[in-house]
Amino acid sequence: MNPEVTGNYSTPNEIREKELKMTQDITLHLVKKKLETFQNNVIKDVQNKMDDMVEGLIKEIQRQEIQTNDFKNFATEQYAQIWSNRKIINHDNENNNSTTNTNNVKYQGTDVKKPKFKFPEKIFMPRESYLTALLEIKHMRSIYNFFFVIFIFVFLNNGMHDYFIDGKIKFGFETIITGFGNLHIAFLVWLGLQISTIGIYFAFQIWSKIRITLRFNESLERLWNYSCLVFFISFLHIFFYTACVLCPKLDLPLISSCCVLMEATRFMMKMHAFVRTNAVKQFIGKEKIEILDKENEFNRKNHDNIEWKPLPLPPFKNYLYFLFAPTLIYRDSYPRTKKIRWNFVVARLLEVFAIIFLLSQIHERNMRPLFIDWCKNNKPITAGTMVASAFGMMMPGLITMLTGFYCILHAWMNIGAEIMRFADRMFYRDWWTSGNYTAYYRHWNIVVHDYLYEYIFRDIYYLTNGSKKLATIAVFLTSAIIHEVILSFGLRFVYPVMIFFFIIIGGMLILLTSRLSQTAGNIIILAGCAMGNGMMMAFYFMEYYARQNCQIGNKFTDYFIPISLYCNAKCS
Repeated sequence: MNPEVTGNYSTPNEIREKELKMTQDITLHLVKKKLETFQNNVIKDVQNKMDDMVEGLIKEIQRQEIQTNDFKNFATEQYAQIWSNRKIINHDNENNNSTTNTNNVKYQGTDVKKPKFKFPEKIFMPRESYLTALLEIKHMRSIYNFFFVIFIFVFLNNGMHDYFIDGKIKFGFETIITGFGNLHIAFLVWLGLQISTIGIYFAFQIWSKIRITLRFNESLERLWNYSCLVFFISFLHIFFYTACVLCPKLDLPLISSCCVLMEATRFMMKMHAFVRTNAVKQFIGKEKIEILDKENEFNRKNHDNIEWKPLPLPPFKNYLYFLFAPTLIYRDSYPRTKKIRWNFVVARLLEVFAIIFLLSQIHERNMRPLFIDWCKNNKPITAGTMVASAFGMMMPGLITMLTGFYCILHAWMNIGAEIMRFADRMFYRDWWTSGNYTAYYRHWNIVVHDYLYEYIFRDIYYLTNGSKKLATIAVFLTSAIIHEVILSFGLRFVYPVMIFFFIIIGGMLILLTSRLSQTAGNIIILAGCAMGNGMMMAFYFMEYYARQNCQIGNKFTDYFIPISLYCNAKCS
């Protein structure tokens, strides 16, 4: 047999060996891939666990530091930095945050006088809310548990009273159902407002693109800019006016109306913050911002010849995140947490529901009985009756203020922050330790205060060539008017009690507490919280039930005439 021919064929044993080797190779390859996948998963899991352990260890160390000397650590320099909301930023050495820098230089190079001092900039950093940190201390946790026990007893007491005295258990459901009536309609209104707010982003894109094409024609560019400015201001007014008109048109009750109007106000502030911040960046341009980051002053003469490049607009996802983030100050990015603590969200949500039930029961047991017969059957109202009713509202008013603060500024804001993974939870500070009303107003609601300071106080200060008094008056008027408008359309009448307390009483208390010691000023503030809130609520309750019990006309002037002050003459 020819060996060359037979050499081309493999024996059955050789074929089996080759098949076995091929099978082994495939098996080894699969095992290798499985091991590599397993190794990558193990490394990833270990890395995630290590990150969680490190994060948990850091939080535990912070808790231990807080608990070492209990409250003393809150006065140390370290914790003063944690709870600091603003600081002076030296823009000579910090060139990374162009958003902040544009706010600082937007008026330089114009005819407006240079400010006499540098405004501190808003700081965003990962931190828990003030009460969240305080509740890590066992003493504060005991006080929290004590209030929880009080809530249980109030709940049971009202239940027993309703069952044995009134014959049925109400638990405040009547107030909740009445106050939150037509909630589905309110949600549809909110959805329409939300869609309109989103549309501003695309309108801003159109303005920016057309402005770039017109930048070589100064007259057309100026006309386009002013036209868009008028359109934006008109849109904000129409936007808010529509929300105000829809509340009575759709017969939304008080709480539903206030929810819609507060959301409309929030959307309006968000739109203004976004446009205000990014328009400044677009006006300055890319190259000029880079130079302004390195220099203190903007000299128009020296920088007119610098090449101008348009800044890219922030992506839509940044704007969408800002719309839901618990802040009114626009930034391109915010500090974020790594994960959502759903147990934390559920705990805060239960607190919100508990406070709603508590306030509804206080309203039915302690508030409504004082005023439900106000002006009924032309019943004469004396000065003594008004004073007694006002003082009867002080304790319920104080409870409403404290629980409302905890519900909205702590529980509700933390729910939103946790779901959005927003790491900066300083929505308020220790207003209860304030020794003067200036500090109290700054610490009570930091979210709104930041907006008023950033976009109203500073701008008015620049436009008035450094007048802090005019800027302060503008801030107080803006805040008081918005509060009053929300209440007026919610209650369906105009009764400017809040403006009076904000401007007149608030101004007098600011002057008074600024001249007193810390202790005396703090006592006046705490007493003012009880008396002021009680009296404001009493006046609004008087007017509300007077209009319920007294038949009045539907003239436009009837919405401005206080029926409760002379209901006998008006209703006879």
